[in-house]
Amino acid sequence: MKIKSEEEMIELGKTIAEQINLSKYDSLVIYLKGNLGAGKTTFAKGFVKGMDFNELVTSPTYNLIETIETNNFIIYHVDLYRIESLNQILELELHEKPIIDKPYIYLIEWPENGEDYILSADLIINISFNEIIHERLIDVQKLSKKVSKFEDSWIK
Repeated sequence: MKIKSEEEMIELGKTIAEQINLSKYDSLVIYLKGNLGAGKTTFAKGFVKGMDFNELVTSPTYNLIETIETNNFIIYHVDLYRIESLNQILELELHEKPIIDKPYIYLIEWPENGEDYILSADLIINISFNEIIHERLIDVQKLSKKVSKFEDSWIK
Protein backbone atom coordinates (compact mmCIF):
# COMPACT_ATOMS: atom_id res chain seq x y z
CA MET A 1 0.00 0.00 0.00
CA LYS A 2 1.21 3.52 -0.75
CA ILE A 3 0.69 6.53 1.51
CA LYS A 4 1.17 9.89 -0.18
CA SER A 5 0.79 12.37 2.66
CA GLU A 6 0.82 12.89 6.41
CA GLU A 7 -2.99 13.11 6.29
CA GLU A 8 -3.20 9.68 4.62
CA MET A 9 -0.90 8.21 7.29
CA ILE A 10 -3.13 9.64 10.03
CA GLU A 11 -6.19 8.26 8.23
CA LEU A 12 -4.61 4.79 8.00
CA GLY A 13 -3.90 4.84 11.74
CA LYS A 14 -7.48 5.94 12.45
CA THR A 15 -8.94 3.25 10.20
CA ILE A 16 -6.95 0.44 11.80
CA ALA A 17 -7.85 1.73 15.28
CA GLU A 18 -11.54 1.85 14.38
CA GLN A 19 -11.31 -1.77 13.20
CA ILE A 20 -9.74 -2.75 16.53
CA ASN A 21 -12.34 -0.71 18.44
CA LEU A 22 -15.06 -2.80 16.74
CA SER A 23 -13.40 -6.02 17.89
CA LYS A 24 -14.23 -7.79 21.10
CA TYR A 25 -11.66 -5.67 22.92
CA ASP A 26 -8.75 -8.05 22.79
CA SER A 27 -5.49 -6.73 24.13
CA LEU A 28 -2.90 -6.27 21.36
CA VAL A 29 0.76 -5.54 20.78
CA ILE A 30 1.49 -3.55 17.63
CA TYR A 31 5.03 -2.98 16.37
CA LEU A 32 5.66 0.14 14.30
CA LYS A 33 8.80 -0.36 12.22
CA GLY A 34 10.55 2.05 9.89
CA ASN A 35 13.50 4.38 9.54
CA LEU A 36 13.75 7.70 11.32
CA GLY A 37 11.16 10.06 9.82
CA ALA A 38 9.18 7.29 8.11
CA GLY A 39 5.91 8.17 9.87
CA LYS A 40 5.62 5.85 12.88
CA THR A 41 4.59 8.62 15.26
CA THR A 42 2.23 10.10 12.66
CA PHE A 43 0.58 6.67 12.34
CA ALA A 44 0.34 6.48 16.16
CA LYS A 45 -1.34 9.91 16.29
CA GLY A 46 -3.97 8.74 13.81
CA PHE A 47 -4.39 5.46 15.68
CA VAL A 48 -5.06 7.19 18.98
CA LYS A 49 -7.53 9.55 17.27
CA GLY A 50 -9.28 6.49 15.86
CA MET A 51 -9.70 5.32 19.45
CA ASP A 52 -11.73 8.47 20.17
CA PHE A 53 -8.93 10.25 22.02
CA ASN A 54 -8.88 13.88 20.93
CA GLU A 55 -6.08 15.32 23.04
CA LEU A 56 -2.57 16.05 21.79
CA VAL A 57 -0.44 12.97 21.10
CA THR A 58 3.32 13.44 21.09
CA SER A 59 6.24 11.14 20.52
CA PRO A 60 7.38 9.42 23.73
CA THR A 61 11.01 9.58 22.56
CA TYR A 62 12.34 11.10 25.79
CA ASN A 63 9.78 9.63 28.22
CA LEU A 64 10.00 6.24 26.46
CA ILE A 65 6.34 5.51 27.24
CA GLU A 66 3.09 7.47 27.29
CA THR A 67 -0.10 6.03 28.75
CA ILE A 68 -3.38 7.02 27.12
CA GLU A 69 -6.74 5.91 28.45
CA THR A 70 -9.68 5.68 26.04
CA ASN A 71 -13.19 4.39 26.61
CA ASN A 72 -12.27 0.84 25.60
CA PHE A 73 -8.50 0.51 26.00
CA ILE A 74 -5.40 1.58 27.83
CA ILE A 75 -2.86 2.48 25.13
CA TYR A 76 0.84 2.37 25.88
CA HIS A 77 2.69 4.36 23.22
CA VAL A 78 6.31 3.27 23.50
CA ASP A 79 9.40 4.57 21.71
CA LEU A 80 12.50 2.39 22.08
CA TYR A 81 14.72 4.56 19.87
CA ARG A 82 16.80 5.80 22.81
CA ILE A 83 16.79 2.55 24.78
CA GLU A 84 20.32 1.84 26.01
CA SER A 85 20.07 -1.31 28.08
CA LEU A 86 18.06 -4.38 28.88
CA ASN A 87 17.45 -2.90 32.33
CA GLN A 88 15.50 -0.02 30.79
CA ILE A 89 13.23 -2.48 28.98
CA LEU A 90 12.72 -4.46 32.17
CA GLU A 91 11.94 -1.24 34.09
CA LEU A 92 9.27 -0.41 31.50
CA GLU A 93 7.87 -3.92 32.06
CA LEU A 94 7.60 -4.53 28.32
CA HIS A 95 8.42 -8.19 28.80
CA GLU A 96 5.13 -9.03 30.51
CA LYS A 97 1.44 -8.29 30.12
CA PRO A 98 0.17 -5.49 32.35
CA ILE A 99 -2.17 -6.46 35.16
CA ILE A 100 -5.06 -4.09 34.58
CA ASP A 101 -8.85 -4.41 34.37
CA LYS A 102 -9.12 -2.97 30.88
CA PRO A 103 -7.83 -4.32 27.55
CA TYR A 104 -4.55 -2.74 26.52
CA ILE A 105 -2.76 -1.91 23.31
CA TYR A 106 0.97 -1.47 23.05
CA LEU A 107 2.06 0.71 20.12
CA ILE A 108 5.81 0.12 20.08
CA GLU A 109 8.08 2.23 17.88
CA TRP A 110 11.56 0.85 17.23
CA PRO A 111 10.71 -2.63 18.60
CA GLU A 112 13.90 -4.02 17.03
CA ASN A 113 15.81 -2.27 19.84
CA GLY A 114 14.30 -4.70 22.34
CA GLU A 115 12.58 -7.37 20.27
CA ASP A 116 14.13 -10.33 22.10
CA TYR A 117 12.87 -9.00 25.44
CA ILE A 118 9.48 -7.40 24.78
CA LEU A 119 6.03 -8.84 24.27
CA SER A 120 5.50 -10.49 20.88
CA ALA A 121 3.61 -8.56 18.23
CA ASP A 122 0.09 -9.37 17.10
CA LEU A 123 0.39 -6.87 14.27
CA ILE A 124 3.43 -5.30 12.59
CA ILE A 125 3.16 -2.11 10.57
CA ASN A 126 6.29 -1.69 8.41
CA ILE A 127 6.72 1.79 6.97
CA SER A 128 9.39 2.43 4.36
CA PHE A 129 10.39 5.29 2.12
CA ASN A 130 9.42 5.07 -1.54
CA GLU A 131 11.42 6.46 -4.45
CA ILE A 132 8.83 9.25 -4.76
CA ILE A 133 9.48 12.00 -2.23
CA HIS A 134 6.98 12.09 0.67
CA GLU A 135 5.49 8.73 -0.33
CA ARG A 136 5.61 5.75 2.03
CA LEU A 137 5.12 2.05 1.45
CA ILE A 138 3.14 0.22 4.11
CA ASP A 139 3.31 -3.49 4.77
CA VAL A 140 0.98 -4.95 7.39
CA GLN A 141 1.68 -8.33 8.96
CA LYS A 142 -1.00 -10.08 10.98
CA LEU A 143 0.74 -12.47 13.37
CA SER A 144 -2.01 -13.68 15.70
CA LYS A 145 -5.54 -15.02 15.54
CA LYS A 146 -6.74 -11.89 17.32
CA VAL A 147 -5.98 -9.76 14.26
CA SER A 148 -6.53 -12.33 11.53
CA LYS A 149 -10.26 -11.63 11.69
CA PHE A 150 -9.82 -7.93 10.88
CA GLU A 151 -11.06 -6.86 7.49
CA ASP A 152 -8.45 -5.96 4.92
CA SER A 153 -10.61 -3.25 3.37
CA TRP A 154 -8.18 -0.60 4.64
CA ILE A 155 -5.35 -2.16 2.64
CA LYS A 156 -5.38 -0.43 -0.74
